[in-house]
Amino acid sequence: MIMKITKAKISKYFTETFAGVVGGSIFGMLGLIPGMNYPSICPKIIDTIFGTQGYESCGSFTALIGILIGIIITIFAIRKLKQSNKVKNIISIVLLIVIPYLLVIIGMGIEDILVVPPVILIFVLLSIIPSLIITFLMNWKTFFPKK
Repeated sequence: MIMKITKAKISKYFTETFAGVVGGSIFGMLGLIPGMNYPSICPKIIDTIFGTQGYESCGSFTALIGILIGIIITIFAIRKLKQSNKVKNIISIVLLIVIPYLLVIIGMGIEDILVVPPVILIFVLLSIIPSLIITFLMNWKTFFPKK
């Protein structure tokens, strides 16, 4: 038996997926920084997996781990909020815009502010598919209820 799709359930899944994309993007950017600055933290197998060496492979690896952790943490956090789905989406949009700019200003200075929009776009695109998959896996019982 397939679940009955209601407007509230669609709104909940959209909100969780969108929050996962935002959290994955932010945590991915946060994960990229230590991986690129300290490539010695990654084992050599990471260089083999990504096909590059040093900061390139370690930065990619820590960004990927940051995306996955960010999606999971953000979905759990958004479930704990008692606000409506519209408020949760607004909070997600504000975080997606404000936090990356703050990271760049604090880390690199105001002169590199034009770097932020393409970086946000890249991390949002990298976070969409994992967020959809993780949101589905966290809600699979509602998609396929017991008979």
